[in-house]
Amino acid sequence: MERSDAGLGWRLAGLSVTVEHAGTDLDAGGDAFLDTAAILQGLDLIVTTDTAVAHLAVALGRPTLLLLPAVADWRWLRGRADSPWYPTFRLLRQPRRGDWTSVLREARREVDRRKAGCTH
Repeated sequence: MERSDAGLGWRLAGLSVTVEHAGTDLDAGGDAFLDTAAILQGLDLIVTTDTAVAHLAVALGRPTLLLLPAVADWRWLRGRADSPWYPTFRLLRQPRRGDWTSVLREARREVDRRKAGCTH
């Protein structure tokens, strides 16, 4: 991760996009999760791990890449790249314990693939 030129966010994994931060008051107060939902609605693709954000993203119908360890929670089953519960999930699994490089490489390929097909 490196700081962006404008200082507004972070550049990740050599991607040509900047992840901007929403500010210190994001998720503050009683409607905190609504802020997260609003941000997710504005994204073309969510790349995350097995967290509340992942579940919220797919509950909103957002396309989501879920990065999983080699031994994942039971709900993600085994040997699948999809989820019977969440049709907008794509599951990216470590091929072996501790190998996040392969998972991130696959996530980057998927981001690039989607970006190439983007018309806006």
